[in-house]
Formats: sequence, C-alpha cells, structure tokens
Amino acid sequence: MIRVMLIGSVVAVALIGFQSWRVSRLSQQLESAQAQVGAYATAVAIRAKQDTEQAKLRDAARSLDENLSKMEGGDAPLDAYLSAAAGKLWP
Repeated sequence: MIRVMLIGSVVAVALIGFQSWRVSRLSQQLESAQAQVGAYATAVAIRAKQDTEQAKLRDAARSLDENLSKMEGGDAPLDAYLSAAAGKLWP
C-alpha cells in the first residue's frame, strides 16, 4: 500500500511540475503576443496620422492648382524655363 501511495505521489509531483512548466511557457507566449499587438496598434496609429497629413497636403496642393489656374493669365503659355520647372512640379 505504501508503494502505491509513493508511486502516486511521485506521479502527482511530476504532473504538477509538467503543468507548471506549461503554464510558464503559455505565460511567456501571452506576453509576447501582447507586446506584438501593442506594436501593431502603435503602427496603425502612426499610419493613420500619416494618412491624415497626406490628405491635408493633397488638398492644399489641389487648392493651389485651382487658384493658379483661375488667376489672370493662368492659361497663357509659359516660357521654356518656367515650363520646365512646372513640368518637374506637376508631372
């Protein structure tokens, strides 16, 4: 009877040790996944800010183009120097 209890105790200790190792490993995996999710959230916030800034720049450029095209002489041909510069700015 003592042998059975001793063997049972050894098996129980081994199972508890194994489960403890599994819990520790799962905890490490969880921490790693949480860090990765945090990094993705930061990247999404940065991208959203950049997209907003880019949209503002596009709107400002579109407004400038409209203003320049509506100004007096906006349809007049440009000399070669200004034409080359405009070609670089507005391909």
